[in-house]
Amino acid sequence: MKIVKLLTLLFVLFLYATQSLAVVFFYRVDYRPFTRISANNPPGFNAWGTNDDLLRHVEGASLGGSNPTSPASEQSAFISTTSDLNQAISLGETITISGIEGLGRLPFYIYEIRPTDNFYSVERSFRYYEQQTGDTEIYNQMLAAFGDQREYAAYLHIPIAQIHRVIRYNYNAERNRYEVAQTVDNEDYVDAPTGPNPGPYPRIPASGPAAYLPPDILCTISLNNSSSMSRFFTRSLSEPVDYVTTMKNRKRCHIMMEEMSGISDLLLD
Repeated sequence: MKIVKLLTLLFVLFLYATQSLAVVFFYRVDYRPFTRISANNPPGFNAWGTNDDLLRHVEGASLGGSNPTSPASEQSAFISTTSDLNQAISLGETITISGIEGLGRLPFYIYEIRPTDNFYSVERSFRYYEQQTGDTEIYNQMLAAFGDQREYAAYLHIPIAQIHRVIRYNYNAERNRYEVAQTVDNEDYVDAPTGPNPGPYPRIPASGPAAYLPPDILCTISLNNSSSMSRFFTRSLSEPVDYVTTMKNRKRCHIMMEEMSGISDLLLD
């Protein structure tokens, strides 16, 4: 009986240890297939530049898409990911809400990523900045607009070895919805018991937001707020502007972190 109890205890401890070492994955929506991501130099996801002002990154002021000719020192040093798969999927669906005339709704890709200590929680960082600076109103406003996105900003680079798999979503016109079309495991993925940085990103922004607007008219969506994104599209497309102009304005918004492709490439060429 004692042996049975001992074996049971060891089994429970083994299960607990196994669960403790389980890798937690983050997600990124992108319109570039894996072949393009792996062809980057270095392979994987790369930030636009070296500006590590996290507040500017979240509001979209330092994104390369807003001004591609800016020097690297003025462009974001972060790559957006989210800990919430549903948020990533919702953004992919919402971005293509209007489709492109003659092409229909384009596919999008969800990248499943193993985080490491260069991944920082935006919410945790903003709470820290709020405590250090006393700018309660600024950071509360930003978190009210972006908090449900569960964003983790990766500093500078996400190596190809941290991409676990890629899920392609295609639009099913008959069912009027996006569906999983293909799931591809990355042969170069390296498994390891890593996780995001438990602390805030250490650099405190020098000042408040440069382009902050109330959430109901906010263009600079951090990553995956589908309800705010829907309001942006509804507002933009109901105004006397064409779709190309809308997408050019949308390019400032916080989604296409690296080279614009998919929808933006087709519209802005």
